[in-house]
Amino acid sequence: MNVHYDIFETGLIRYKKPVVTLGTFDGVHLGHRGLIEKVLKEARSRSTRAVVLTFEPHPRTVISPNEAPKLLTTLVEKLKRFEEMGVEEVAVLRFDLNLSELDAVSFVRQVLIRKLNLGKLIIGYDHCFGKDRSGGIALLKKLSKEFTFDLVVVGPVHHRGEPISSSRIRKAISAGEFDEALQMLGQDYLVSGERVPGKGRGRELGFPTLNMSTVEYKLLPPEGVYASSVEIDRKRWGGMTCIGTRPT
Repeated sequence: MNVHYDIFETGLIRYKKPVVTLGTFDGVHLGHRGLIEKVLKEARSRSTRAVVLTFEPHPRTVISPNEAPKLLTTLVEKLKRFEEMGVEEVAVLRFDLNLSELDAVSFVRQVLIRKLNLGKLIIGYDHCFGKDRSGGIALLKKLSKEFTFDLVVVGPVHHRGEPISSSRIRKAISAGEFDEALQMLGQDYLVSGERVPGKGRGRELGFPTLNMSTVEYKLLPPEGVYASSVEIDRKRWGGMTCIGTRPT
């Protein structure tokens, strides 16, 4: 998978009218996955590339940092999920105050048209973009005619009669409704981090243990013990994970 961090400098115009989707994709849940799968399928039918455009950091950490949510996926975790789905091209757009001031029309012109050479845009039904989230589906329909690109709007995926969303999954995890969250994610909940020294009690207990730190903005389940699997260097082991104090 190719990850592009510098599209404002280089762009991706070497691709012939790619099929593009964009969003924060926090959690890469079933709604996101359905959208991305449509992008991949359409790109294959057009013999072109599928491009997923995402933002780092999460826009709300820049626009309203005091109200920014804990995240379901870090950028590393998000990219892992994209790669597992077969995405070949990801553009990571750095979200900063300058980008937050870019109006919706300028965003389409400068990013989607000039830098991505957009051929077809497949977007979620509730997507908003541009300064103050002023751009929506109605504006995209107008701009698709002005800039000559195809537009497809994808509806929500429902769970228990309500649309699946990242915020809904966050609420479920925070409330300890982990099974509900997993059903909406459509996959295991991924937590990545770095190994940190422990107290060496695993040796005394007779089985291996690992202590791990995560970034502060990662949403963790409530304290408790969870069935888990551990992946290191693409090798996986079954295990149990204790979230809370560090007993080992």
